[in-house]
Amino acid sequence: MSKDEQGVVAGGKRIPSATVLWTAGVAASPIVKMFGADTDRAGRVIVGPCLDVPGVPDVFFVGDTASVVQNGRPEPGVAQAAIQQGRYVGRLICARLEGREPKRPFRYSNKGNMAVVGRNFAILEAGPFRMSGFLTWLIWAFIHVASLPQLQNRLRVEFQWLWSYFTGQRSSRLISEPPRTVD
Repeated sequence: MSKDEQGVVAGGKRIPSATVLWTAGVAASPIVKMFGADTDRAGRVIVGPCLDVPGVPDVFFVGDTASVVQNGRPEPGVAQAAIQQGRYVGRLICARLEGREPKRPFRYSNKGNMAVVGRNFAILEAGPFRMSGFLTWLIWAFIHVASLPQLQNRLRVEFQWLWSYFTGQRSSRLISEPPRTVD
């Protein structure tokens, strides 16, 4: 796939457009099917309260591979939930190795939502607290960079953002899949 100011070329066909939007869905890894556990409509493994597979000891699924229900509602498929799930399972495994059982089942804690809406503008919602604008955009950038692992990743992202901000040149990273054939 390639793009220019007149549109995109996908699958060898030009699609004229002044605006190009990219979207992606979230689906569980195909390896989940190989495990053979019960799954939801999206292909995620239905897990128990400790993110384990019911009836299968010491097997856990987290993030986009886990179908987690809390208070009768599915947990959101966001990085915040996946990070909390991963930390919970890591602590649970350590506790079991030390001969202890978990004190409580997994509970997702929503710390709020942030999103960049445009250049120099972001929104924040955390419980009843809401804010938007340039300051929120700076806070979003700081939180995003601070949460990246390793100093080299933080520096790389900061440099790319500064370059884009001051030059107006944007880059895109496209992950394309080969076309699927229908049997």
